[in-house]
Amino acid sequence: KNWGFVPMSDAEFNDMAAAMKPVLKPEYLYFADVDGKPAAFVLLLPDLNIPLKAAHGSLTPLTLLPFLYRLYFKMRAGRMLTLGVKKEFRGRGLEMLLIKKGFEAGQKMKWVYGEMSWTLEDNTQINGVIEAIGGRVYRKYRVYEKKI
Repeated sequence: KNWGFVPMSDAEFNDMAAAMKPVLKPEYLYFADVDGKPAAFVLLLPDLNIPLKAAHGSLTPLTLLPFLYRLYFKMRAGRMLTLGVKKEFRGRGLEMLLIKKGFEAGQKMKWVYGEMSWTLEDNTQINGVIEAIGGRVYRKYRVYEKKI
């Protein structure tokens, strides 16, 4: 369980899905089931930071064309935005299966590198999987808390 995790409401989920719809493709989302029961999923996205950089950080009529060009014709990087496995199905290799599926999808889209980000430092299970496939830590974030 991730620190600070709060489940989304149906309305929040629907709003997020609507906002992501312009960049989502069927090959960005995979599910795994065990004996017909939903067990895990992975969501990939192109690394939108790259076309946003080409658009100088904002989408205006003048920057929309470079953004779309990079997004649809020059995208070479992806992000594994989220990977989730229900507790009762963890440790069965579903994580590795979905990560492999993500790699294969990225290769088909001609992505040459990718990012799996925002894993908790104490989540040794998923961090071990990431390191086993050659991933490395290249950036760390810290969250601080103070009562006010």
